[in-house]
Amino acid sequence: MASARHDIASSPADASPASEDGHVTKRPHVQAWVSEFAGTAILLFASVLVARWLFGPHSALASAVPGLPGRIAIDAVVIGVVVGSLIISPLGRSSGGHFNPAVTVTLWLLRGLPGRDAAAYIAAQLAGSLAGVMLGRTVLGAVIAHPSVDYAAIQPAAGWSGGSVFAGEAISLAVLMALVVAFLDRPALIRWTPAMVAVAVAVLIFAGGLTSGGSFNPARQFGPLLFAGRFSYLWAYLLGPIAGAVIIVALGVGVGLPQPLTCSLCGTQPRDAPGTRGLWGWPHSPAERLAVTIPGMACRILVVDDSESFRRTAAQLLAARGLEPLGAACDGQAALAAVSADCPDGILLDINLPGQDGFAVAALIASACPVATIVLTSSDIEDVPGAVVRSCGAVAFVPKTNLATADLQTLFAGPDQDRR
Repeated sequence: MASARHDIASSPADASPASEDGHVTKRPHVQAWVSEFAGTAILLFASVLVARWLFGPHSALASAVPGLPGRIAIDAVVIGVVVGSLIISPLGRSSGGHFNPAVTVTLWLLRGLPGRDAAAYIAAQLAGSLAGVMLGRTVLGAVIAHPSVDYAAIQPAAGWSGGSVFAGEAISLAVLMALVVAFLDRPALIRWTPAMVAVAVAVLIFAGGLTSGGSFNPARQFGPLLFAGRFSYLWAYLLGPIAGAVIIVALGVGVGLPQPLTCSLCGTQPRDAPGTRGLWGWPHSPAERLAVTIPGMACRILVVDDSESFRRTAAQLLAARGLEPLGAACDGQAALAAVSADCPDGILLDINLPGQDGFAVAALIASACPVATIVLTSSDIEDVPGAVVRSCGAVAFVPKTNLATADLQTLFAGPDQDRR
């Protein structure tokens, strides 16, 4: 895994192509925060409903399935389906579909989510946990306070200490996020991430339900345990998954696990953002589909960045968007040499290069290869004024945190070819 400075991921404020003044258009962050609140509330409400009918008094379903493993299996399948459905719902497409503070922490540590959004996501998720339980209490009444339901609060198996629960929760979250990162790293798998998450959540709930409890989501236990007044395991259920997030990121740095192309579990940018792709990220038009599948029709793009990991990941991302990675360069001198040898159709150029910065390199490339479309990027800068972008011969600036969901085909293959 590359250093955090060079990670590519989509923030909740997914970027679209640059506006006329060169600034990157961003979606309102608040919409994503509200989506996390609403999605988590729905998840907790569903959990309360399931707990009531699987474990509550006078329940025909509880009577029909008397054994604990069978009930946990039903719970696992239902919650897995709910989580997968939330991820691909408008709420999930708005925020990225986390609905779990530990998922948010993992992707924040991978620099896929700005700190302000990560903090707002977690606050929204915990508030959504409380709201979901309150909604369950309103709809179902006092029965959810019955000891057999207990506000859907999860308990570990007999004999499990707080430390064991902590470890079990950490391992479950680490396994889930290892799968998520692996899927989000590969363009061919990104579209299947929601289905994978649904299956993984179901399997982990079933396995954990017979041991540590199978929460691996601090928001899943926050509201229920507070309402139930049970605090003995609260610390383990809140901190265990966070520890799992730290573990998976540490392993990624230590052994080079893949880095995600996006922090959105739905794998595509939200439907209401400009330049939205097809339902699973597949291009809408026949021409775009041909460009994805037929070599030679795609625009040839040179990637210029001093991080080998970023260059490799960017090449995967460009290929997934129907663009042809022509090659890569690690600095301005190498970029100019590559352009002189074979002028590309487009250049994805990092601003923070060793030696000459990206602005100076862009100006030199624009003179040497005026037909190339230059798109600037950076992990350290949120925005670049349009006048600055145009002054160096570039057409747009897109932060690295938004590259995964920006409409790269429009940026590199748009009609704005007479800009100079």
